Amino acid sequence: MSNKAKQSQAARLARVQRAVAGIQKYLASVPSMVMAAVTYTPAQLESLLGGYAPVVAALQLLHVQLHTAVVSEKAQAAQIDELLSALEVFVVNMFGAKSEQVTEFGFAPRKVPVLTAAQKAASKAKAAATRKAKKAALAAVASPPAGATGTSATPVKA
Repeated sequence: MSNKAKQSQAARLARVQRAVAGIQKYLASVPSMVMAAVTYTPAQLESLLGGYAPVVAALQLLHVQLHTAVVSEKAQAAQIDELLSALEVFVVNMFGAKSEQVTEFGFAPRKVPVLTAAQKAASKAKAAATRKAKKAALAAVASPPAGATGTSATPVKA
């Protein structure tokens, strides 16, 4: 006896086909067999085992169809997302960002971020530091470097 807890469909299908061939070859003349407290005729065994191949074939076909449908849905979803984004821009431009019509199309109005006092203070300090750094950089470029003299070139007479 072999215990094949995990085996592929292909391996199981091959075992089933070999078992049906063995039943036809060696057990066709046996009137009945008792297995696991159930009585079977060879014809019943062939029928039960033979019914597995069409089920596997149907399952494989459904698997291919499912895969095709999933790929198709993903491609279409990307196209639909782009179309909905473009439609939202169009509707907002046509009716206004806060109009009732925008919500009737299923689009939510854009939310304006609300900053806390600490966030506003940090933003103001950062802007001041940026202005100070920019002024310092412009001042460094405008003034000549230390040690540079203001010599002018004299024309060469020939």
